[in-house]
Amino acid sequence: MYIKYGVGIVIVFFCIVFCEAENNKETNINLFSNSIDDPIEILRKKNKEYVREILNALEQNKELSCTDELLFYYSFLALDKDKYSKVLTWKETKQIEGKNRVYCGIGALVKRVDKEIHIIPLPGTPADKLGIKSHWVLVKVNDKNVLKMSFNRLKKNLLGEEGTIIKLLFRDRSKFYSKTIKRVKYTYKSIQKKIYNDSMYIWIPTFVHPMLESKIILALKEFKRKKLKSLIFDLRGNSGGLVRYLINIMKYLLPNRYYEIYSVKGVYIPKQIRKLFRSMNYTKVIKGLGVLPNNIHIAVVVDNNTASASEMMCMMLREFRGAIVIGEKTFGKGSIQACKMLDSGHMAVVTVGEWYVNKSCIQNQGVSPDIQYTDLNKIDLIRKINSILRKHIARAFK
Repeated sequence: MYIKYGVGIVIVFFCIVFCEAENNKETNINLFSNSIDDPIEILRKKNKEYVREILNALEQNKELSCTDELLFYYSFLALDKDKYSKVLTWKETKQIEGKNRVYCGIGALVKRVDKEIHIIPLPGTPADKLGIKSHWVLVKVNDKNVLKMSFNRLKKNLLGEEGTIIKLLFRDRSKFYSKTIKRVKYTYKSIQKKIYNDSMYIWIPTFVHPMLESKIILALKEFKRKKLKSLIFDLRGNSGGLVRYLINIMKYLLPNRYYEIYSVKGVYIPKQIRKLFRSMNYTKVIKGLGVLPNNIHIAVVVDNNTASASEMMCMMLREFRGAIVIGEKTFGKGSIQACKMLDSGHMAVVTVGEWYVNKSCIQNQGVSPDIQYTDLNKIDLIRKINSILRKHIARAFK
C-alpha cells in the first residue's frame, strides 16, 4: 500500500558491503554486516564511478531481493537523482508514528533545507520564548560547526539532560544571533489550540502525528458549538507529512458537496524499481461533510518553511473556502512520495508524481500570500488577522 509523504524526513543509518563474485558470476550484495561505520558517510567518500558500478551490477540482476532494492534506493539517493527519495530505518519509521512523545531539549523541530539547518520552535518552549525564528540558519551547537555533523549527531547534541545548558549560534543573512538555552522536558503534541474572542487559532506542526485527525475534528466541533466566526490555521514551519491525514481533515472543512481537491501527474521512475513503484496519474475527489457554517472566515498563516502537504492545505482552503493566506512565500514542494516497507525493517521512499490544485503546481515556486507579514507572535498574529478578516468578505465558495 502506498503512503504519500511530504518534505522534512531525516536521513538514516545502515551498513553496506558490496562484493563482486569470482569469474563474473552474479553479484553478491550484503547490506548488513558487523561494521559500525555510517554507510552514508562511507558512500559519500567514494567517487561517483564507484556508485555507478553498484548500479550497473544491480541492472544485471534479473531478480532483486529486498536487500538489493535497499542498496539501489540508497545509490539512487547518493547520485542526487532525486533529493526526496531516501531510506528510513525501522527506528525512524516508528518515530514518525509516535504519539505524545516526551523529549528533553530546547523544544523545537529540526529541519534540513539543502545544506542549511533550521530550528522550528514549538509554542511555549524555551526556543519559542527566546524568539528563535524558523528562517534563521543554525551555524553552531556548543561552538561545534553543524555542517561537520551528521543529522543524527546534531539531534543528539540538541537533546540532553533536563536543566543542562546549550549554546546555539544562528545566522540571518549577514547578522548572527547567539542564544543560550536551558534544556527542559516537553511533549510533542499534534496541535496547539487557542480561542481568542470569536476566533479559534490552531497551530499544526506536522501532518504525521497519529492523533492529528481526531484533535482537529474535536476542535472544529468546539468551533461550531461555541458559534465562533473566524478560524486561523498556523502552518508556519510545517514541512508536510501524510496526505491521507490532510484529506480526512479537509472533509470536515469543506461544504456539503463533491470536490476535485487535487490531481497527480506522474514523474519518471527508473526501470530498476518500476515493479515496486509506479508513476501515479489520478484525480482525488472527496465529499465535504458540511460541518462548519458557510459564512465563517478562514485565514492560513505560512512562512518559507511551510511545505508539501501544508502547502496543499493552504491552496485548497484558498481555492474552495475563500481563505486568506497571510505570511511569507512558502517553500515550494509539489512532489509526492510513495513508501514501501522492506523485509529488512527499513522503509524506502521514492518520488512518484507531482500534485496540482486547480491545475497549479507549486514545485520550486511556492504559494504567494495574499497579505505579507513576518515575525509575529501568537497573540499579535491573532489580533492582526481578526482585523484583516473584518475588512474582507469571504470569497464565494465554488
